Amino acid sequence: MTMENPLQHQASPSLQEIDALVALFSQGRLAEAADSARAMTVRFPQYGFGWKALGAVYKQMGRSDDALVPMQKAALLTPGDVEVHYNLGVGLQDMGRLEEAEASYRQALNIDPDYADAHNNLGAVLHGLGRLEAAAASFRRALQINPACMGAQANLDALQQETAQRAAAGGMQQAGGPSSASDNPYRLVDARHGRFLVSPHDVYLGRAVILYGEYGEIEWQFLEQLMQDGKDAVEVGANIGTHTVSMARKLARMGRRLLAVEPQPVVFQNMCANLALNGLLNVVAENAACSDAPGWLTFEAPDYSRENNSGGVFMREDGGGSQRIRSVPLDQLVPGDFDVGLIKIDVEGFEQKVLEGATGTIARCRPAIYLENDRVERSKALIEWLWAAGYKLWWHIPPLFNPGNFAGKSENIYGNVASFNMLALPNETAIAVQGLTPVEDAGAHPLLRRH
Repeated sequence: MTMENPLQHQASPSLQEIDALVALFSQGRLAEAADSARAMTVRFPQYGFGWKALGAVYKQMGRSDDALVPMQKAALLTPGDVEVHYNLGVGLQDMGRLEEAEASYRQALNIDPDYADAHNNLGAVLHGLGRLEAAAASFRRALQINPACMGAQANLDALQQETAQRAAAGGMQQAGGPSSASDNPYRLVDARHGRFLVSPHDVYLGRAVILYGEYGEIEWQFLEQLMQDGKDAVEVGANIGTHTVSMARKLARMGRRLLAVEPQPVVFQNMCANLALNGLLNVVAENAACSDAPGWLTFEAPDYSRENNSGGVFMREDGGGSQRIRSVPLDQLVPGDFDVGLIKIDVEGFEQKVLEGATGTIARCRPAIYLENDRVERSKALIEWLWAAGYKLWWHIPPLFNPGNFAGKSENIYGNVASFNMLALPNETAIAVQGLTPVEDAGAHPLLRRH
């Protein structure tokens, strides 16, 4: 998301107020920036910058649903602001509302026809809508304007591979082959850790495996060190199994087992396919969401046949999602004979709920816990919960791009994007942790000091 200082006009905030808000955003002080932007929209409801800023801050905080209305309001109030339409397009694209995202990107390009990132994102949207020739044209235009446009070459390469596959499948159909081949949304990839069935529509995990032959490899190299001989492991939020396969393979060599939990049914099916492709029989796979109590949760299911980010789907307790999934405390899913040495949790802000449903397992096994903590507004409570449970904590912030990736590709489609995780070890553990920053202040977060 981008946010620059706008021109002043009457009945608007002072330059000092705008500069202060921009500074808070730039410094990563997102909670304060959100308060400042909300106050600005109350005092100056017809001034578009306040709404633009509020949408950008919410988006940066991972609150995509909350960001949409301020973005739409900003677009109405400042129709000539290219960033407003671009940011709205990003928000709609992340929510899977591709037709609306296309309209926003086209509006941005009407204002600035040489906006390379807008051409690239428009191409991704058109790809998701199945308009492959138009998508290729958008990617090429982005590269023509800026040959270094982040991700554009990778997007074009993936599209060309898909087009070639479809052409080959069409030829097979004419020769009497299976008619459904060209409709298959998955691609089989020989990757670093085995064979994977992945979707090119998945903008993070799927495309990473296709382009790099791996996903989250730097995180895996750290995670592997946490897996103890003679101990089982648990993964909550397994997605398509990019780490599940690696974990299960290592555990199989030690004669141990893995519990893998994934709530999205379509993604769960993909994970099970990857476990089967790699002949891994030591995995207990559960299609469920983990929380502090049994019941039901909902989530907003993306259209998996179009561009999506399955790793960004989060559980809701308010019933507002489009799909229901059963909620089960982790203690009820962990087999009684599991001796858990590691719990890995990546559940988009629901980490504390998972822990609250795993108190029995944590007390019985005292495992190492490796979990995501990228929601600044929930971080303090999560850290304090782990401290109260008798754990000491360290930050681990692995970048998504691995320069030594399996495919040997030098293009970095992630930029400086990283995962914000924590390592939690029981207080009684004598292991010396080196090279990581200890968590000493529950109110501090790396995102709050990044510029």
